[in-house]
Parts: sequence; structure tokens; C-alpha cells
Amino acid sequence: MSFDKKSCCGTKYFWRCERKNDCNARMHSDIVTREIVRKLHPHNHDKPSPEELAFYEQDFSLLDPNYCHPVKSINRSYMQRKLSKASNVNPQIVQLCSQLPDPMEIDTRQFQQTNSLMLFGTIAAAAAASSGSSPPTIGQKRLSTNCVPIKMKSPRKKEEDPAESTITAEELRSVYDITKRIMKMMKPVTEIGVRWQGDQDALLIYLSHDNGAEDSVFFPVVVISKDTKSLMTAVEGFTGKRCEGKITLCLSPKVHILMHDALISNWTHGKLFLVNSNSPDFWRLTPVDAFGDILIQM
Repeated sequence: MSFDKKSCCGTKYFWRCERKNDCNARMHSDIVTREIVRKLHPHNHDKPSPEELAFYEQDFSLLDPNYCHPVKSINRSYMQRKLSKASNVNPQIVQLCSQLPDPMEIDTRQFQQTNSLMLFGTIAAAAAASSGSSPPTIGQKRLSTNCVPIKMKSPRKKEEDPAESTITAEELRSVYDITKRIMKMMKPVTEIGVRWQGDQDALLIYLSHDNGAEDSVFFPVVVISKDTKSLMTAVEGFTGKRCEGKITLCLSPKVHILMHDALISNWTHGKLFLVNSNSPDFWRLTPVDAFGDILIQM
């Protein structure tokens, strides 16, 4: 285990497994007595081998397992490299390697002497491994005879046929006709299509009471002449009241236009209006479409 941190209360030390990235084992110890007070998460690996314990240069059989004991700090990566080399090392150079100092404890003043010993050990290992075979020439590159060079083709953009992206006149006409039909279907119905066979100066409109209801029932009303007086007479007959003020055209809740003859003269048959006669000064006619939405253009 390696030291992690001191607890917030200041009475415990927190420890964690040296294999921090692989093992989640944790441990808590008392700061004063060094006694282990808690163990968290068991180790997920085998116990250290005798070869690994030898790096700490301490007899662990004499130590109490319920207490924390300081040991020598060992770099695990360095230890693994040493163990790996020890399993494959030539017996002839074991004695020479034992004379080398620990890399973690190299003294810079003895650097030149260390280099000489390492060079001598390398020469001895090379001589023992060769055992009569001719050494390779220095600087000669080894070429594999089994490798076949692969030629990679650079990806090229597929050329598009210009004929595929061109729209013919027939396709364009078909798209135009379909779009025209869709626009016609989306256009709101602003009037009821009727054939008027009465007086040419008269006007047929449809009126409904503006009482805030979701559904409105419209009744046909005939205006004798396309002027303000005839329109007021027709609206009074529909509501059963007498208008003491004026009639306005409501284009929005905030915009009202006073009715006049030039405006009425351009109307066609079959228009839909909501009639609001609550105000004695101004009666409102609100033009709507077949969905009950207010129309701005008449």
C-alpha cells in the first residue's frame, strides 16, 4: 500500500494499493499507533512473489500484519523491468550485473566508472550470445524478404454525370403544377361560392353573431345596394336592433375602419362577417375565412 492522504479529522491516514490504476483496495490507519482500523475493497491481484518482496530488503515474516510499517520506496515499473530481464539474462553476466549500482541510487560522481562497467558487461554478453556466429556489420540494415510493397491508390472523387443533375422541362412543369395545386389548397376560403341571380346592384353576404363561441353559424343576408345605408339596414335586420352610431370594419383587435361606399362597392358575393353590436357608438363587422381567422385583405 502507498500513502494517499490525511483524513479531514486529522486522526487517520488513508492508504491505497500501489497498483492505483488496476486495483481499488483501500486502507485506513491510526496516525498515532499506526494500527489498521479499516480495510476497503479487497485486492484484485495475487500476493507479491518472493522475487518482488526481495526488492524491499526487509523480512516481512517478523512484522505484525495489523499495523502499518514503513518500507523502502520502489518504482514498480523499474521492478517489473528488472524481473523481466532476470528471467532471460545470460548466467555468465549475472555476476557482472550484480556489481552495478541500483539505477535509483546512482551517484553522479561515479557516473564514468558505472558506464565502464556497463560497457564491459554488454561486450561480455554479446560475446557469449554469438558463440561462433559472425557478428552483423555495423550500420547494415536488415531487410525482410517476405514484405511486398503495397501500392495505395489515392481516393478520387467520383465524377458526377451532368445529365443526372439536370431537370428536364417536363419534370419542371410537373413540379410547377403540383406546387400550384398545393398553394391553392393552402389558400384560405374567404367567401362562399354562390351564383347570384338577383338584382345586379345587390350583395349577398353571410353574418354570424360575434359572441366568442368556437363554432359560429352564418346566415345569408341580402344587401339591397352596395352602400353604407343599405348595409346598416341589412345588419339591423339581422341583429333585431337599431344602430345609433356607425358601422366599422374590424381588421384586428386594435384597427377599425369606418365603413364607406367605396369600400363596399368592391365586395363580391359570399363574404363571411362576425357582427358585434355591443357598443352603441360603433358596430363591428369582422371579416373571417372558413376557419374563423380574421382577414386583413378584403
